[in-house]
Amino acid sequence: MKKTYISPLGPSAEEVRAEHLRDPEYRAELERRKIALTVARLVIMHRTRTKMSQQALAKRMGTSVPAISRLEGGIHTPSMKTLGRLARALGMDLKVEFVPAKRTDRESEMSALGRGLSKTALSVHKPVKPRRKAALRND
Repeated sequence: MKKTYISPLGPSAEEVRAEHLRDPEYRAELERRKIALTVARLVIMHRTRTKMSQQALAKRMGTSVPAISRLEGGIHTPSMKTLGRLARALGMDLKVEFVPAKRTDRESEMSALGRGLSKTALSVHKPVKPRRKAALRND
């Protein structure tokens, strides 16, 4: 009989997450907070890449450190106005786009029946300088 090792520290983060994902209520809450969690990841990523503290970001946005902490916590979905201020404070432009949803087998079946699904994606990007057009050649 094979013995299962149980860590004295308890289950790993991956094991806990896998267990939570089996709970339909947990998955529904993740879906409800998808945009807020995406914004939180982006704020943390861009703020830390630029080595900016929460305090510095709050000052640039004209808000408080607890407000930045709430944004990074992914609990509440920020308004478009807040997202715009956030992008400017990070020295970036805000880009909002709709992209095709990742579909499960069940969703693919439903789509085949004429029910399309969509997902909103938010991203913050650095401004891009326009490229010069290449001269047209007639050969």
